[in-house]
Amino acid sequence: MKTRVTDFWLYRWRYLIGYTAIIVAIGIVLVIASLYVPGALRQGEIDAALASGRLSTKSIDPHMVVDLPYHILQRLSFLTFGVTTLSIKLPSIVLGVLTSLGIFLLIRTWFRRNVAVLTTILATTCTQFLFLVQDGTPNIMFSFLTIWTLFAATYVTRKKTFSTLWKVLTGVLMAAALYTPLGIYLVVAVLTTMFFHPHIRHIVTHFARPRLVIAIALGIVSIVP
Repeated sequence: MKTRVTDFWLYRWRYLIGYTAIIVAIGIVLVIASLYVPGALRQGEIDAALASGRLSTKSIDPHMVVDLPYHILQRLSFLTFGVTTLSIKLPSIVLGVLTSLGIFLLIRTWFRRNVAVLTTILATTCTQFLFLVQDGTPNIMFSFLTIWTLFAATYVTRKKTFSTLWKVLTGVLMAAALYTPLGIYLVVAVLTTMFFHPHIRHIVTHFARPRLVIAIALGIVSIVP
């Protein structure tokens, strides 16, 4: 009898192998970003750390409103671990890991799992992504917010379970995007799709009004510094 591809051990365990490869790739990124990146901090990283260090609940400099969510995370990192190279880069590392997870979940929602595995591996090991993950500046925020906003918005239109959660999460992420440079374009793109795409517009018009109001209200509250 001729041997089929499905008879091979690698084929039966292909998804487990793929998931393991993703975890290993992310682990390598963490190790490189945390311990083995040569050279000192860039001037941009120093400026971001200084801005986060000046962050206070009593007074917020208008210039600090830009990328405020990232500066809050970096400030929390300083309060927890002190000001070190690792604590400066830690928010980017965490957001990078979450972005990798978001890429996998988003692609798996749109396409088959094998496509999601391959795409995530390629994305997490490319030079640009590795740089963003180890860079202690807010540059990773736009990628993080874009991926998770698209994922949450996709689940708003496809999932009936926890529908309120996905609506609220979409509103909060869109509000957070307004703090980042170019984030307004992401918000405009999502809203334009919502109003002009026939299928999505039909779904939105049938949302439960109280839940939609809650999502919008939380999104507006998230805009306020």
